[in-house]
Amino acid sequence: MNSNATRNTRLQRGGICALAMLLAACGQGQNNQASSGPATSAAAPAASASAAPGSAPTAGLQPTPISFPSKFGSLSFPDKFPAGTTLSITQWSHFVPRYDKWFDQYAQKWGDANNVKVVVQHISLGDLVPTLSAAIAAKKGSTLYEMVSPPASFIQGLQNLDAVNKAAQEAFGQTLEVCTSQSYLPVKNEWYGYCHGWVPDPGDYRISMWQKAGYPTGPHTYADLYEGGVKIFKATGVPVGVGMSPELDSEFYTRSLIWSYGGAVFDKCGNVALDSPQVVEAVKYQAKLFKDAETPEVFAWNPASNNQAFISGQASYIQNSISFYRTAQEQKNATAPDTGFSPGLKGPTGQVHQTSHVWLIYV
Repeated sequence: MNSNATRNTRLQRGGICALAMLLAACGQGQNNQASSGPATSAAAPAASASAAPGSAPTAGLQPTPISFPSKFGSLSFPDKFPAGTTLSITQWSHFVPRYDKWFDQYAQKWGDANNVKVVVQHISLGDLVPTLSAAIAAKKGSTLYEMVSPPASFIQGLQNLDAVNKAAQEAFGQTLEVCTSQSYLPVKNEWYGYCHGWVPDPGDYRISMWQKAGYPTGPHTYADLYEGGVKIFKATGVPVGVGMSPELDSEFYTRSLIWSYGGAVFDKCGNVALDSPQVVEAVKYQAKLFKDAETPEVFAWNPASNNQAFISGQASYIQNSISFYRTAQEQKNATAPDTGFSPGLKGPTGQVHQTSHVWLIYV
């Protein structure tokens, strides 16, 4: 009985501690919304269609001093947690390693300020789902897991986070729909996660190459991608860099292509719809693009391959978040000032359906 009581107390402390940490991080992001980074769950101005190449951070911006409030909306936490309180966090190893260093330091400062031992474990992107699944099955694991896609299929093993979402909305404003859709399950009227941001997937192109091909602001339609990509490939030998392997980025590109062609993976009744005329046309397009402007390496790519191809000068266009760009800037790579960004590509009828890269969801 005593051991169970002690364990329950620790679990309760850990859960309250996790809510406090989530909201503190949310508040820190809200205070720093002027700085560059992933889109957040608070409303923000729309980004321009094409970003300036190699642009430096806005001069004079200073980071907001870190603070750790103990009250968010109607939800309050102790100024100091009881001795022995531990918070363990498992999340992905970021594509920009400097982010992991920043987060670990931030979490440690929060722990020091709140009398909490904080342990952060970083694992590979592909290990997130099996790690969460194993923890639910074993009924033990970290206090928090940060997922990069909606873990709705695990909802029966997840904690209800209605309280943290309500407190965040009271403190920072209404959650944007894109975040709500990844962390709220309408059929159960339950918040199963807290989505604190998401990362868009723009088109990324080599400015000099596309200018010479007649596209000064890069491709804006799938027809542009094919016609300009073929010109560049024939003139330079540098291919278009969209993957065709069973991995994350290839899937993002393929879904965007199918949707923008008016197709769908499933119909409204949940039936597989890959044999629709729209999907067939999208597949024909991609087969033609590969034949005329790509190389076989794309069949063996992993999530880092398009980043590496672009930075090494071996891709004229990729579809990806800006992690590769930050790496190129840090390395002072020649591709950084020659990188342009463009919106999702238009399909044959003008439809644009571009995927987001990842959602950042704590459970």
